[in-house]
Amino acid sequence: MKLPNLFQKKLTPEGFWTWFAANAEALKTGDLERNMVQIGEKLAQVDADFCPGLAPLPTHFQLEISAGGIKSVAPRVLEMVRAAPSIPGWKIVAFRQPMDPPCIRMGNQEIDLAHTKFVVTGRDQNLLNIRLFVPVPVDCPKDILGEIGFLGLDHTLGEEMVMTRLGEIEFDNIVSAPPTAQLISELAIILSGS
Repeated sequence: MKLPNLFQKKLTPEGFWTWFAANAEALKTGDLERNMVQIGEKLAQVDADFCPGLAPLPTHFQLEISAGGIKSVAPRVLEMVRAAPSIPGWKIVAFRQPMDPPCIRMGNQEIDLAHTKFVVTGRDQNLLNIRLFVPVPVDCPKDILGEIGFLGLDHTLGEEMVMTRLGEIEFDNIVSAPPTAQLISELAIILSGS
């Protein structure tokens, strides 16, 4: 649970976009991680549940405003993105967008999230329930395993599809995957057809 910072100055969406437009060119240069932190601090002044994503793409920079996977935050994210002005060289989007799952490092081990697998465990109305098998070390704590699993889902499907098309998600280690488990890339195909 996030606690509000009582000493942090609140910012309106319009105030954030004014700041962002004034700093848009500078945010394309320098350290990407530092710029993400700066954007995140400003976004938190608007709404503590907003999470930024910053991606330098071949033709433009993309700013993603994420709901952090929290369905109740999604309408506020949509309002925030609708309030965005047109900023040359930038595309502003709601939610984490689908892209190739990343490779991440855990200690000295590289983990390719494209090797994540799943099985369908059922349906609840129009939501698909799944069990996700994440390629992490066997001793990985369950909470970290879940966070990495959500990272793989968000990158593969996009945050909006995860929030609106998936129901119950169980997380397990890849060593527990049955032979019938499919690669996570197949999940997008299944959800597109259902």
